[in-house]
Amino acid sequence: MVLEQIQETYFSLLPFLEGNVLLQLIFIFVLSLIPFFESYGAIPFGLMLGFPTIPVMVVAIIGNWVSVMAFIWGIDKLRSKIKSKKKKKEKEPSKRAIRAKHYFEKYGVPGVALAAF
Repeated sequence: MVLEQIQETYFSLLPFLEGNVLLQLIFIFVLSLIPFFESYGAIPFGLMLGFPTIPVMVVAIIGNWVSVMAFIWGIDKLRSKIKSKKKKKEKEPSKRAIRAKHYFEKYGVPGVALAAF
């Protein structure tokens, strides 16, 4: 009963979505672009409104994946810009950096971690 009232209210606000599965899935995709909202908001919202279950879940997962990949791509570009600026300012490594590199090459990550003590 409450679910039907929610569906009626929603479809009265956005009547073009009722019966149009493509627009419903696009709506879910856009909602799932918000990080962490995919599993806590977009999928339950779509299911509550009676959208098809499997397509809603697949589209929400893809939408979340797209947003995460865009974030990773942006961070990668930012990181490469910072690295290129650092290379321009290259200077001789300190004694400490040389020693850490030596430990890393000889003992790996555990050696560097133990050398920090």
